[in-house]
This record gives sequence, structure tokens and C-alpha cells, in this order.
Amino acid sequence: MQELNSIQAIVKHFANIPLSQLPFALQKYPAELRKKVIEQIEGRKKIQNKLPTWLTYENILLPPALHLEQCSSEKTAFFKASLFQGKTLADLTGGLGVDTWAFAQKFEKVWYVEKNPDLFQIALHNFAVLGLTNVSARNDTAENFLSQFHQKVDYIYLDPARRNLQGKSLAQITENEPNVLELLPLLFEKTNQILLKTSPMFEIKEALKILPYIQNVYVVSLHNECKEVLYLLQKDLHADWQNIPITTFHLLESNTEKFTATFAEESRAEVNFASKIQTYLYEPNPSVLKAGFFRSVAEKFDLPKLHTHTHLYTHNLYLSDFVGRIFKVKSVLENPKKEIPQIGSQFNILVRNYPLSVAEICQKYKLKEGGKDFLIATTLQPNQKLLIWAERVK
Repeated sequence: MQELNSIQAIVKHFANIPLSQLPFALQKYPAELRKKVIEQIEGRKKIQNKLPTWLTYENILLPPALHLEQCSSEKTAFFKASLFQGKTLADLTGGLGVDTWAFAQKFEKVWYVEKNPDLFQIALHNFAVLGLTNVSARNDTAENFLSQFHQKVDYIYLDPARRNLQGKSLAQITENEPNVLELLPLLFEKTNQILLKTSPMFEIKEALKILPYIQNVYVVSLHNECKEVLYLLQKDLHADWQNIPITTFHLLESNTEKFTATFAEESRAEVNFASKIQTYLYEPNPSVLKAGFFRSVAEKFDLPKLHTHTHLYTHNLYLSDFVGRIFKVKSVLENPKKEIPQIGSQFNILVRNYPLSVAEICQKYKLKEGGKDFLIATTLQPNQKLLIWAERVK
């Protein structure tokens, strides 16, 4: 801990020096110390948007970049904490401690467990800086902690490692560490409810078929990107995977878009297909798309879909409560090579079920990416390729 404090003192002194000048400015310090100081200063730049509250504390310490990439953002962490109520929770894969910090605001007592000794020491330091007094920390594996823990808690939270020692992403839940399926009997000795976080890469349908006791699924997006898929497991609960409710959340600056359905409802939903592009185009948010609720969202909002494989919808009415982006159509381009030079040379280009990539469209029509307006490349039923000039209105 003394070394951590000395690193922090050097970081404070050199925090405002440009990164390119840091190696020269720190040359009087040993190489290993220079590396750690640069790591801290670079880390602060990486978490400016992810953990803004932490940056208000001068003495916060940060781990290597990989751990920063894998940790929750404070917005998703506090959102998770807001979903549940209880007195006690154990976070068995604590990492940097962002989720633990958020849970500690909601629960009377939180146990933080982390097997990496360096990460554990950094988290201990940060918990003190953040003023957490209701967290009990253990430097141990989840398996060892559970075998020696003789209490019951309201919830156990698990965010298993999704990369191996070589940093390669693991594609299956059964490959994660710890292996949740193997741990389930021991976990349910200590709690009746488990919240499991998985990578957005995992297929939800496959997870529902593999994991037992699922009560709910939560799909969480932030800044138009799917960040987390959470599974709430309830002891001794048995449900048909097709009837398990999946709730999607898109966290926005001023509100949260929420949509719930099941795969059974998705399979029964009736969809109409558009014969032409109407006044508005609708694109579901990333959480709805991740859940695969292409038919359910069409049925709920009574929106004609453009094509079986085009997850865009159109309507003459403006539906302000739609769970996603809304574009107002300025024009459907009938002769793009002639019309595009007349309307602009810079667009935000979206490709949705279209044979050309963004780069190929830019090259073909001599365009640059950016600006205010959108050029949406897509396909209308049965197989009509379209370029649509539009502006985003939501």
C-alpha cells in the first residue's frame, strides 16, 4: 500500500503533462515505476466518460488498461444496483470494484471477492478513498470464498472472466471463470438469487437453454451500444425458456427506454411489410436488436417492416415513445449518382441489409462521413435496394 501511495504522489505531480512528454519527464525514476505512473495517467484519460465520479477523487488508483476495459461503467453499475432491493450481497468477481461500489449504495453489507492480488490492493485503496464502510473484502477465488463462507446473502453477483490468460475472448458460458454451472449447487447454499452478467456476444437463446433457474433476463445498452446481458437466477425455479421475460433497457441522458417480451411472444407476433418508405423510419435500440425482438417491436408499435432481414420500420406517424431512433425521410433517392451531389458530400452513413459497406458507398459516391444528415442504405421487400436521405429526429 505504501508503494501505491508513492505512485499516487508522482501521478499528482505529473498529471497535466502531455502523454508524449511523460517518458522524458519521468526519466529520473526507475523503469518499473515510470511504467506504473504512465499507466495511471493514461488510465485517467480512458475513464473520463466511463467513471467520471471516480475522477473527482484525487487519490483514486487505476489498474492496467485491460481491467479498465472489462469493468462496468458507473452508469451501468448503478443501473444494476437499482434493479434490486435487499440487505446483503456478495460480489464474487469483484475486479476493479465498480459494481461493488454501486451495490454498496443500495445494500447494508457487501462482500467483495477478487483473486488477483494487485487488483485487490487497488480496490481496497479505492474503497477507502470512496468512503465505503460497509464492504468486506477478500483476496480469494470465488470457489474458496464460498467454501469458507457460512452465511446466507440476499443476492450473489457474478461477472465471470470472459478472456483466457492470453487475452482471447471466450465464446461459451461454460468456458468462463469461474464456471457458474459447476458452482450452482454451492452458490444456492448461500443465496436464493444469483445475478449473472455475461458478454453481449453470447446468444441469449443459447444461454436460456444452458442455464437453469432463470427468472428474468435484462439487456442493457448505453450510448447506443449493448453493454451487458444479465440473468437473474432464482433457486428451484423451473420455467420454459421460451416464456422467460426478457426486458431491454437503453440508458439515455434524460430517460431509459424499456421493452419487454418473450421468445414465445416473438414467434407469435404478426408483422406487416411496407410497400414503400413513409414519412418516418424507425430503428430499434441496441438492446431490442440484441434480444432479437424484430417482430414483437413491429407488432407493439404497429409498424410495417421494410424486409424480413431489414430491421427498420416505417410509418407516416411520429411515435415518440418508440424504443429506438427515429429518422424523418427527406427523400428516397431514385438516381443517387445524380441526386447526391446536389444534396451534399458528407453524411452519417448507415448500412442496414445492403450489399455495399460504408467504405464502398463513400468511394462509389465520393462521400465523407460526418455532418448532420443521414444516408441510409437498405433493402425494401421483396428485394429493392434503396438509398434514403434523412435527418434524425429522436
